Amino acid sequence: MTDERFKHALETARLCDILSDSYPINSEKLRLTALSHDIAKDIPKEEMERLIDKYGVVLDEIEKKEKGLWHGPVGALILREEFDIDDQEILDAVKFHSTGKENMSLYGKLIYIADFLETWPDKEFEDIARVDLDACLKIIAGKKISYVLKKGSLLHPRTVSLWNNLCIRKR
Repeated sequence: MTDERFKHALETARLCDILSDSYPINSEKLRLTALSHDIAKDIPKEEMERLIDKYGVVLDEIEKKEKGLWHGPVGALILREEFDIDDQEILDAVKFHSTGKENMSLYGKLIYIADFLETWPDKEFEDIARVDLDACLKIIAGKKISYVLKKGSLLHPRTVSLWNNLCIRKR
């Protein structure tokens, strides 16, 4: 992990601490998740391909084409295989922190939100997250969807599913 990435991880962990005050959560587990969410982000694509092949990671059609999404599944794999972490909430939060997915755990939601807010700080979003995590999740998912569409990149079905699920639950 580069120094810049480590600073991002530390700030994401700090934001998680702030955002999680209102929620029943194991702060050490959340901190570990936040610090490790981008563990694979700086691994060269060739090395990620080797790890994907070595451990038989199954990438869906969108992940095969959008290599920027590989660091989530590969990061979860590294945590499981190299650090013996078998807590599914941690592994899923790392695996899905870029795309999100419907019915994320509290850890997954907090990492998804804090990761976004570390890159695009917004005090209003932080305030919303403290009182209604799903409302903040919906706002951020919408922002991410707009960003991906403006770039002309492929939109992952998990992100669409997250959005649709949040819209259905808020009706």
